Amino acid sequence: MITTKKRIAILVLALSLILSLLCACSSSVPSSAPAAAPEATPAVTLSATPMGAPAPIAFPGGLKYDVEAWAIGCSAVLATVNSVFDDAYDRHIFGMLEKNAENAEKAKQLLSDSWGCENRDDLVETILSLLDDGHTVDFAETYAYYNSFSDDEMAEFTAGLTPEDNSYLEFILYTGEAWGDKEIKAWDWFRAMHITGWGYVSGYLDIEETCMYMEQIIELLRGTFSSWDEATRNYLDGTAFWMEEDPYNQLSTYMVRMQIYIGLTTLSPESFDAAVWED
Repeated sequence: MITTKKRIAILVLALSLILSLLCACSSSVPSSAPAAAPEATPAVTLSATPMGAPAPIAFPGGLKYDVEAWAIGCSAVLATVNSVFDDAYDRHIFGMLEKNAENAEKAKQLLSDSWGCENRDDLVETILSLLDDGHTVDFAETYAYYNSFSDDEMAEFTAGLTPEDNSYLEFILYTGEAWGDKEIKAWDWFRAMHITGWGYVSGYLDIEETCMYMEQIIELLRGTFSSWDEATRNYLDGTAFWMEEDPYNQLSTYMVRMQIYIGLTTLSPESFDAAVWED
């Protein structure tokens, strides 16, 4: 569990790193650079209000994995982002933590606003879609298309792009080559874990169903990635692809979330329980 004191320290570190980057690059960032994601734009107010102890969960017997530890690790970056930039969502609705009437309504609203899930059937369909294809298919098709260009075709194509679009294209080509058949699968699987946890909090899924889907996600992650670091960096690369912005811009969502991840690994390494990869 990340304590309030640690959470504030993580966020202060991340914000300090971001501010130092801004000072270093303020003269070089184009005025036309894309804005950061909406959730990264409001003024940051750090609250010292204690988060409180989460209610214990009665997990079913016979589970192969510590699903709560996995849910917390998959949600750590996003939970930290939203707990800072959007006070409407308490950190307790992330992972498999506090389940109560207030958070059930928050989780339902989040699933509706961000995912278009209005009921249990919508949620299950979305989870299965993320496990099967999700944005990974879009990324694979996009990478294959641009990677098929000849040198002359690429030169002609990029000549008409803005510097920001060129950076985004370079990122796609680099990411596709670097990850190979892993593509951006952690982006889809982490998000499947997020909405499964919210499904539990909302009441759309009971604990048995929640654990069933989470164990499927865990199997996919463990079979594809070797560590939290590898999986989380793949997830963050997927974020950059989804945002369609210049990921090298120091104000980009990718950079903001990368600094938050660094802060978490530095000040709250227990957020990513390395032991669960070996269980």
